[in-house]
Amino acid sequence: MSILVKSTGKYFQRIFFTKEYYVLIAGLILVGEVVLNTAIIKYVRYTEIDWVAYMQQIRGYSLGERNYLKLRGDTGPIVYPAGFVHIYSILYSLTQQGQDVKLAQYLFGVVYLITMGFVLAIYKHCQSLPTYAILSLVLSKRLHSIYVLRLFNDGVAMMGLYVSIWCLITRRWNWSALCFSLALSIKMNILLFFPAFGFIYFQSVGLLKTINLMLIIVLVQAWLATPFLLEYPREYLSKAFEFKRVFEYQWTVNWRMISQNNFLSPSFASLLTVLHLSTLVWFAWTRWSRAFGEDGLIPLVIRGLQQYSRPAAKRPNELTPDYIVNLCFTSNLIGIVCARTLHYQFYSWYAHQVVFLAWQTPYPIFLRILLMVLIEYSWNVFPSTSISSTVLLVSNFLLLFGTWWSFDALYSFTPVASKKKSKVP
Repeated sequence: MSILVKSTGKYFQRIFFTKEYYVLIAGLILVGEVVLNTAIIKYVRYTEIDWVAYMQQIRGYSLGERNYLKLRGDTGPIVYPAGFVHIYSILYSLTQQGQDVKLAQYLFGVVYLITMGFVLAIYKHCQSLPTYAILSLVLSKRLHSIYVLRLFNDGVAMMGLYVSIWCLITRRWNWSALCFSLALSIKMNILLFFPAFGFIYFQSVGLLKTINLMLIIVLVQAWLATPFLLEYPREYLSKAFEFKRVFEYQWTVNWRMISQNNFLSPSFASLLTVLHLSTLVWFAWTRWSRAFGEDGLIPLVIRGLQQYSRPAAKRPNELTPDYIVNLCFTSNLIGIVCARTLHYQFYSWYAHQVVFLAWQTPYPIFLRILLMVLIEYSWNVFPSTSISSTVLLVSNFLLLFGTWWSFDALYSFTPVASKKKSKVP
């Protein structure tokens, strides 16, 4: 009996604690998501928020209008880059000018599945995340709602972003830049990942190649925006990349604990911007530039400038998928913590990332799970309250602090042979 229990325990450990059966578990998750999303679309009532406005805006484009200020819907003019117009023009055509909402829901179900597929593909390469942890990816009520019951463009943008990160960890540099730009062309929140992408490019391929990759990103943006830039460039740039847009207090998820006057205050926005930039610099200075035997940000920059055609990192091949994903997700989380406002659909910006970030902290497993539960709870309180906003802010901060605290232990330089012996907690 003891032998049976022991062998069963070992088999259980192989399935859920190692990557040996990861593909099988990931496949079962995707099959389960097909069933779950189909059931949600069939049996849960669709909620109209922005879909009609999107279709009204796209109708103007289909009729030949190229002035971004005149591409209007019930919520006002388009406030997204040109990729949004092209993607939703396809949806406009497929759904009979937006009338077939049910078909649109199924199409967004496909977007959800592709997104999940690439998230699972990314985590397959991440040795710090045990297989059992990915089971949490299917549990978010809010995330399913964002994709198949609300039809927000956030989900489409994040799909492109995860494809880009997968290209990044598999060192398909040109493809990663292309997919990053495509994602950015749908919604500007993708810029939150940009500091990490730039840092990783500089470390991995050097200054010259990084400039080439940045050109890919810029040229893709210009190509997609050509119909608007040729006729109304100022109008396009003022709306597609509107950094000073002020959001309404009634929809905030993260700052309900402060007054509306403070929320709308320009000084509050400036403070958050300073915090955002200074936190990025702090992470780059104290953590990112010291991984795998590096000796700091300034030596890294100097080395990269001196040997501009070669990788700036001392050991570019040591930059593991875990490290790359950590930088991307942390850069995004810093932006989320310092965001002037978060609306409910913005949860899709990092919902798939919370589990990885939790396992990048030094906290015990029960506290990691508790943080994940509290974050999910906060995003499901509607309307948000002072308590839910405070819980969200504190939970996000603890997640961010935990990744900073344990970074050295996870990514200090050790010989490859000893890394293979390390076990996933």
